[in-house]
Amino acid sequence: MVRVRRHAQSVAALAVVASMAWGLLVVAGSQAAPAAPQRGGTVTIAVGTDALTLDPHNYLATTDIVVDNMIFDTLVSFDLNMKIRPRLALRWLYLGPTSWRFELRKDVKFSDGTPFNAQAAKVSLERAARSPRAAAFVGFIKQVDIVNEHTIVIQTNRPFAPVLNHLTSAVGGLMAPSSLGKPADDIKRQPVGTGPYMLREWIPNQRLVIVPNPTYWGDK
Repeated sequence: MVRVRRHAQSVAALAVVASMAWGLLVVAGSQAAPAAPQRGGTVTIAVGTDALTLDPHNYLATTDIVVDNMIFDTLVSFDLNMKIRPRLALRWLYLGPTSWRFELRKDVKFSDGTPFNAQAAKVSLERAARSPRAAAFVGFIKQVDIVNEHTIVIQTNRPFAPVLNHLTSAVGGLMAPSSLGKPADDIKRQPVGTGPYMLREWIPNQRLVIVPNPTYWGDK
């Protein structure tokens, strides 16, 4: 579980504690082997600004994107060497100057239990392409055609070489269609994605708590 708290002074305090702990770790490391890492527990992070919305297509602050990256998946992402790797898309094929074919993962579910499929990808990507905030990243999308339940073709409105690079952006996060039919205030406060975490609680300017998504398709 990750707990994000808004407290400017705590940021400096944590930085000092972290640097002191590192110094102690270096000294102790020369005397004894470090303890084995353990899973679970709660991590509390102090930040200077609260999130403003958890709708990735209409983000307002950097904090929004940081949290959205943990709740939502994109079709592809960068690895540590800045190479494109699969995420919700297993494979992709360049069909021509304005067409890209993507084969989607099967047996993936959103955190509310609804299935991720071609229809979900189409609805979410076309919404992102029309959003004023997300348009700078995925505005090249003209439409998304469904080939079958787990295959889509993205049609672009012009030849656009960095299609894959732009699809790694968090503002291209894929949202559950079941959540998109809600009022705007509910969408921004009740995010539903396929990512490794999901929202448990958000009390503005106090705390934002995310917990592991038990149905996550990837590594726990």
